[in-house]
Amino acid sequence: MSTTGNRIVELVKCPRCKSSMVKDEACGNCPFVDEEGVPYVCLDESPECKGSVELRYPLSPTGKWFPRCDKHWEERLEIQDGINARYPSSPPSDWSPLDAREAWGEDDY
Repeated sequence: MSTTGNRIVELVKCPRCKSSMVKDEACGNCPFVDEEGVPYVCLDESPECKGSVELRYPLSPTGKWFPRCDKHWEERLEIQDGINARYPSSPPSDWSPLDAREAWGEDDY
C-alpha cells in the first residue's frame, strides 16, 4: 500500500513490463499498451505473430513509431537492411555525376 495525496492505493507489478503501477489503472511506463491501457496489436497482425508487441523505433523518415511483434520486427529489420544496401547514404567510390547526369546529393549540383 502507498499513499498519493489523501488516497491510499495498492501498487502492483505490470504483468507486461514489470514496472510498478497502481492496481486497476493503466501502466504509465509500459511499452506494450497505449495511453488508455489497451494492449498494442501488431501492425502486421497475423497467426504468425510471435513475441511481445511493442512500439518499434521508426526506420523511415516519417519518424512514426509502429507496434510490431518480435517476429515481424525482425522481418522489418531485414527489409530495411536490403533497402540500405540498395540505397546507401553515400555514393560508391566509382560513381560520377557525369555518368548518368544525376546528382547523388545536394553538393553534386
